[in-house]
This record gives sequence, structure tokens and C-alpha cells, in this order.
Amino acid sequence: MIGQTIHHYRVTELVGSGGMGVVYKAQDLKLSRMVALKFLHMNPAPTPTAIDRFLREARTASSLNHPGICTIYEVNEHDGRPFIVMELLEGQTLSQVLTAGPLEVSLLLRLGVQIADALDAAHGRGILHRDIKPANIFLTSRGQAKILDFGLAKSSLARTSELTLAPTEVLTTVAGMAMGTIAYMSPEQACGQELDARSDLFSFGVVLYEMATGRQTFQGSTVAVVFDAILNRQPPAPIELNATVPVGLERIIGRSLEKDRECRYQSAAVMRDELDAVWRERSHHSTFSMPFATTPHTSPAPGWQSLSGRMSTPPPSWQSASGVSTASPTTATRTTPALMIGGAVLVGAALIAVPMLFLGRTIPPSEAKAPVTEAVASFATPPPAETTSAPASAVAIPGAPQPAAARARSAAATPAETMPNPDRTSGVDAGGEAALRAARAKFEARLYDQALTDLKPIALNAVSASAPEAQLLIGTIYERQGSPDDALAAYIELKSRYPSSAVTADAMLRTADLTLRSKRNDREVVARALYDEVGTKYPKSSRAAEALVRRAALEERAKLRVFDATLHTSVPAALVSYRTVATDYPKSTFAEPALDRLGELYSDLRRYDLAAQAFEDLARRFPSNHRDAAWRAGKLYEDKLKDKTRARDVYATVPTSSSHYSDAQKKLR
Repeated sequence: MIGQTIHHYRVTELVGSGGMGVVYKAQDLKLSRMVALKFLHMNPAPTPTAIDRFLREARTASSLNHPGICTIYEVNEHDGRPFIVMELLEGQTLSQVLTAGPLEVSLLLRLGVQIADALDAAHGRGILHRDIKPANIFLTSRGQAKILDFGLAKSSLARTSELTLAPTEVLTTVAGMAMGTIAYMSPEQACGQELDARSDLFSFGVVLYEMATGRQTFQGSTVAVVFDAILNRQPPAPIELNATVPVGLERIIGRSLEKDRECRYQSAAVMRDELDAVWRERSHHSTFSMPFATTPHTSPAPGWQSLSGRMSTPPPSWQSASGVSTASPTTATRTTPALMIGGAVLVGAALIAVPMLFLGRTIPPSEAKAPVTEAVASFATPPPAETTSAPASAVAIPGAPQPAAARARSAAATPAETMPNPDRTSGVDAGGEAALRAARAKFEARLYDQALTDLKPIALNAVSASAPEAQLLIGTIYERQGSPDDALAAYIELKSRYPSSAVTADAMLRTADLTLRSKRNDREVVARALYDEVGTKYPKSSRAAEALVRRAALEERAKLRVFDATLHTSVPAALVSYRTVATDYPKSTFAEPALDRLGELYSDLRRYDLAAQAFEDLARRFPSNHRDAAWRAGKLYEDKLKDKTRARDVYATVPTSSSHYSDAQKKLR
């Protein structure tokens, strides 16, 4: 075949061979471009079904025009052998890339957005792929993900028997491919049921899990074992296999892997938007959903995704081994020896100050080391200027010397620099803003060491208005450099020196995030208390709504309940948190997911009136949302509340972009 000219394509080399066919690199002699030619295997001779699948791939993919789907140029025949002409891709399949282990989180999220967008384009044309797996996703050398092999694709309008025919054939006839395909099937696909777009989303969730953990989601040595895992088992929580997985990504994976498709994402567009939200927030270094670590288990906790169903933005319940049913966490007593490693006071500040602060442990005077007292004291007791009390889990530490006795080693300075040097800081206040701008420019250019050199004297100048922002940027740089202990110390120092600064809430939020990344057994309790403090002590901060949503996520995870004075009954603590966000921060971007989850929680309580109102408010406040809020509100008014007039009013607001737009129009006739 190599060296031959087929029609106007000169074959130059073999690219690869798979279960269905072989691919060659060729030159298009008419258009002077390189293309790929895909031929069916001829030994043994292809069956009519295999030929039909091969041609279906060409027809289906050619009807889609999307950067995330391989472009088909033409389909033709040579010596009775059909072939497809497609764009030549340079790079590797995702299955090849994953042999090296899990992907870096930012890359994973970026690729996830691209894949979800491509699926949305296919589903928008009524096309189901039905064979989403790493081997059918190609990563180009330019960083673009492309979905391959639409050979199993079918129109979503096809009959049930047609929808299940091709997958069954793959399982039984394609040697070496069956097990790989089975492992990515949805439960309904494995059972031979009628399929829709949600089946592809389950398979995509399986792929995301593998991208995040580096291991296959559902494993087994036989077909029966894999089927049983898909239908009845839960895989280990991703964070147990990769500590860098953000809670937002973990949540998205959890919801997409719901066995019940009604509890999964209902469209690829919503899944894409949520992946994009986690990616964008992470890119700005203040993620909406930071890496979320759970208490280590000897075996995977059952039901780790039980709260992921019907959830658009709040996380699933990556449950701990024992559920928590009280509203206030019980503080535990731990023994944490003071760390004195070669004078590295920073590590002591990071690992002693924060844990002691929320665990209520009393440190004997003999253990209270001078270099960390200021940071500990400032976190343990409210600053004089603040009138709002700290969270109940934060207690004062008796016996700690006054901050003036010895200052904590700041991440902004070496021990010799902890007290501002008048010679070094004179004039910094006047030019602090300009110096901060210069440091930011170096930060953006990734000249981190130079930026730190500029930032340290600014942060040490207590009278400079730019000092808090400089200190925050110092912590950000340490995070970028992969030094969480240094970053934590910087944020603690910021809270200690500038408790009333507008950026202190941001520092506390990041402290909570770093705590969740740690291996501490009580990390969720500590982080929840920090999120609570941001929301209660800094209610006017731009971070308050975000902190409350994150707190709600942890409350759901711990299954906390409280008595709600509004409903006069016991409710999930998260419900109160989401309601606070929806009512106190109506214009915040976090109000959208809060209203969505609030409606779901009200529905769980059978308060359909409040659920319908929450969804209706969501549709009114955020008309461009992808959560089908208006449709869901209308269904509640019609089916649960029997209010057809109100239902019609809401159906009339269902946007044309909704997948239920045509259904809503039928309701209005």
C-alpha cells in the first residue's frame, strides 16, 4: 500500500492499526495537503455489519463541524475496499497518554471542557457516540482534544433495538477490544436498554475518573465482574488515589457516574459549563472548588457520590466512614509536637498554628514557641477592631505570650527581617502602590523570585496601604511554586497583621483550601470553620458568598443537620447555607448554583412550593442558565402543586436554548 496512489492520494507511511481498520498517512495531490486514509481490515473479510459501521462513522462524523471532532473529507472505495479520508492528526490517543499516570489538573479540566463541548455538538444534532473511551479521544500536539470513531454512533431518535445492536456486537466479536469497551459502558447500555445522551455522559465521567486518577474506574478479570461493577459498585473516591483532585472536579465526576441516569447531568452543555467554571476559577488561583481531601480509609467508603445526583454545582457526598448527624462538629484532642527543624520556623507556623487554633487544644507554656505565637494568638482570639465572634470551634490558647514578645516568621521575610527596618522601608508607603504594580508584572511574567524580593519590604511596612495585597501575593507565589507550608504561613501572617483588610477574607479562604489539601484527619472540620468565619465576619467581602457555598458543600458531605426556624423542622445544614447565599447575595454568581441546589433540597423535603419558587427565581435571575430551571419549576407547579395556571406562566419563560423548549411549547398549546 505504501507508495501507491489511490485516486488522488499518494500513500506515504503507515500510521497505525486498530480493531476495525488500518490508517495510512497520505498526500492529497490536488490540494497539496497531508491527510489520513482509513481502510477496513480485509483479512478476514469484513462482515456487512462491519462495513455498515465503517460507513456510518464517515456519514456521522462528516455531518458534524466542530474542532473537537475529527473532520471527514470524503468516503470512497479502492479495489472494492472502502476507505475514509480524514484530517491527519499529530499527537497521541488519550489511552496512550494515560499510561504515564493521571493528568495534571489544569490540563485535565481544559481537555474535559473541549470533550464535553464536542459531545454537546453531537448531541445537539441528535447523535449519540455510544463508545466514549480514552482510545477514541485523540490529543493533538497543539493541545486540542478530538473525539474519534463514530462507528457506533446512532441517532437519538432510533429504535431501542437499533440502539443496542452495535454495542452487543462489539462485546462478542472484536477480540482484544471487548473488555476495554465494556469498562466504559453506562449501566443502561450494559443492560441493553434504550439510550440517550446521558449514556455518553456516564462514559465521559468514566474517562474523567481515569484522567484524574490514572486507573480504570470499573475493573475486573471477566466481563461479568466488570458488568457487576458498573451496575452495583462504586469506585474509590478520586481524592483517595490523587490528592490534587479538586472538589469541584470530584463532584462533577461523582454526578456523571450516577447509576440512575435521572440523577446524572441531563446535558453535555451543563457538564461543560461546570468543568469550565472549575477550570477558570483554578486559573485565577482562587478556585470555586478546591482540592478536597477526605479522611483516609482502609477501603473505599460506600456511596461516595450519593449526594451528586441532581446536583449542578454543590458537591456529591464523598462520605466519610461514619456519617455525622450533629450540626456542630465535636472538637477532638490531638497531640501535635512542636516542630523545630533546623530553625525552619515557617514549618512550625504552618503546622502548629492552624491545627491548634481549631482543635481547642491547650498548649502548655513550655510548648509555646516564641516564633509562632503571634500567628497562633491572632487566629485564636478576635482582633480588637472586630465585634463578631469567631466560630465556635476556635478557642483561645491560654499561656501564649503576647504577639509583641516575638513575631511569627512571615513568609514575606526571613527571621532577621520580621521587624521592619526603617532604612529599608522608608519611602515604601509613598511608592508602595507603584512597587506593588511592578511586582505584579513580574508575577505575571513568572519571575517569582524577583517578585518576592519586591514584595517583602512592602508587606513589612505596616503603614503601607499596599501591604495586605503584597502579603496575599506572596502567599500566591508560594502556592505557584508548590510550597503550601510557606503559603499557609503567609496567609496566617496576613490575618494576624491586617485582620480588617479587604483581602483578609481571601487569605482565610485560601487557608481553608490549603487545609483541605493537607493530610490532616480533621481537615474538613477546620476548613468548614474557616469558611464559616469568612461568611460571618466578612459578610460584605466578595468572597463571602463563595465561602458559604463551600461551607455548604462540606456540610452536605458530613450530612450535618440543624433546626431551621423558618421551616420549623430539622433540615440539612447546607439548605440554610444555600438559602443565605440566595437571599443575601442575589447578584453573586454563586447565587445560581445555590438556588439550584436549594430547589433540590426543598424537593427532597417535599416542600414543592418552595422548590418551585427557588427554580423560578433561578430562571428569572439567571435567564441564560443551563439548568432548565424554568422547565423544572413548571413541572413542579403542574405535577406536584396542581397549579396549571402558574405552570403555564413558567413554561412560557423556557428559553429556546433549553432541551425542553419544544416540550414547553407543547404545554402551552
